[in-house]
Amino acid sequence: RLHLDVSTGPNLVCGDTSSDVPMVETAMALCPERTSAIFITKDKQLINRVTAVCPRTLILPSPDCLVTIMHECARLKDVKHPLTLRRRSSFSGNVSISISNEASTPYPTTPHTGDRAGCIT
Repeated sequence: RLHLDVSTGPNLVCGDTSSDVPMVETAMALCPERTSAIFITKDKQLINRVTAVCPRTLILPSPDCLVTIMHECARLKDVKHPLTLRRRSSFSGNVSISISNEASTPYPTTPHTGDRAGCIT
């Protein structure tokens, strides 16, 4: 047994195909209030399926975007408060992400530009 304590959370489930959705379903069944997901996909059906199961899902178009987020989180120094990842979208489909902790100045929100820092969609 792995002793992951999924029923108490917090849980972060990552995936990129429909075969990963059962992990999200199981985590949500055991601990719905403390489960989030990150999926790397552009497949609209998969996006709809996973977000229907877990409303706290971040959709990324490529693995590079996830690596960028992880890099920005690692750059935060002297983290004394939990990290906050804010996702904002508009009707035009543009999404921006800001990463901050309360002990430091928030990183500026980066609009979708297609470059390394703005790869969130």
